Formats: sequence, C-alpha cells, structure tokens
Amino acid sequence: GGGDELGSELLTNSSLSSNTTGWTLTTMNDTSFPTYTNTGTNGKIHQTITTVVGKTYKIDATVISGEWWIHASTSASSSDSIEYTRSDDSEKTVPLYFTATGTTTHVLCFLIGGDGTTGKISDVSAKLVNGNTGTLA
Repeated sequence: GGGDELGSELLTNSSLSSNTTGWTLTTMNDTSFPTYTNTGTNGKIHQTITTVVGKTYKIDATVISGEWWIHASTSASSSDSIEYTRSDDSEKTVPLYFTATGTTTHVLCFLIGGDGTTGKISDVSAKLVNGNTGTLA
C-alpha cells in the first residue's frame, strides 16, 4: 500500500539520531550516537506510549549492530512483556506486532550482554496498525 496502513508515530525522538530525548536509559550509556554501551548486564532504552486496549500496534527497530531484544510490555520490565522479538548481530529492521492490553505500553530495547558490551540502534518506531496485519508487506 501507500503507507496508509500505519498511524502516526507514537514515540518521541524515534530517530534517536543525535540524542536520547524522550527515552530513559537504564544500565547503559549513549556516549557516541548511535552506539550504546552497557554499564551492567542487559542495558536498555525505553519509553512509554499511549495505547488503546485491543488495538494492534507495530514497533520497528533498526538495529545496526549488537544483539537487541525489543519488547512491548505492560511495565518497564521484560517480565511483563506482551510480545517481544530479537535481532542477531547484523544490520536490519526488526518488526514487532502486539495487541495492547492497557492504555500505557512500554517500548523496551535491551542490548544483550555484560558491562562494556556495545551495540548500535538508529531508529525505533511505534505506530497503530490501521489495516489488516496479514496484508502488510
């Protein structure tokens, strides 16, 4: 389609191009964009979005390097995940579809590894799916 299948961007500073405004970093530094360095095990960047119960949303995370796990969660913890996906250590956009179970959903991006592990992620997007997810390309 012509891009009408998805709603508008729900995340603040989804491009993560020069800073992490709008994002919360936990056990992680962002010293040289878009490279992130863990200061402990499995650092994360996260942000909350407003969602409608029962509606389907799509998260796209553009991973450049590192193993990243992307979660849609009901809290800032991965243990409350609604859905999640993971990337390997290669450059690609990783899609994640989820159906909201509450009015607030946490978008969590974990860099898997111990202290000093580095990874690059350049864009994270979250949008309402307006069409049938089975027909999106």
